[in-house]
Amino acid sequence: MSLRHRQIFLNNVNVVLCGDAECFSGASIAWGTKVEKNHALVSLPRNAAVTKCISESSIFTISVLSSEQSNIARQYGGKMQSDQRPIETGDLVFIPWAVPVVKNACAQLLCHVRHRIPVDEQVIVIAKIVESDASDRLKPLVYDHSHYFLA
Repeated sequence: MSLRHRQIFLNNVNVVLCGDAECFSGASIAWGTKVEKNHALVSLPRNAAVTKCISESSIFTISVLSSEQSNIARQYGGKMQSDQRPIETGDLVFIPWAVPVVKNACAQLLCHVRHRIPVDEQVIVIAKIVESDASDRLKPLVYDHSHYFLA
């Protein structure tokens, strides 16, 4: 496992994906963090399709979007995350993990759920990072106060 996921989270824009090539769902999130060396903590909307998928499959990916990928963030962002929205499959890769990740992202992580904690309209997911891949040459997309910008 590569532990080069140092640029993960804080205000970076991430896409959480769950499912397979036949049926998948996702959500853009601008908050998450690494816990200990190999664990991630993310907050997902309780009614989002991806949250339901994660509770059923216990496996998902996190893609840290690059500065060139705000269009992908918009596809899965906003208040309508409860609806499954199609993403351009050209933006996804299904190998080597079978669960989709965003192609050309700053980092991709394969995660297995350890705990799910409902909190009001959110579900906090704590997961073990079992595989990861990262690129040092890409700059992450950051979201703050309703605007995207470069880190």
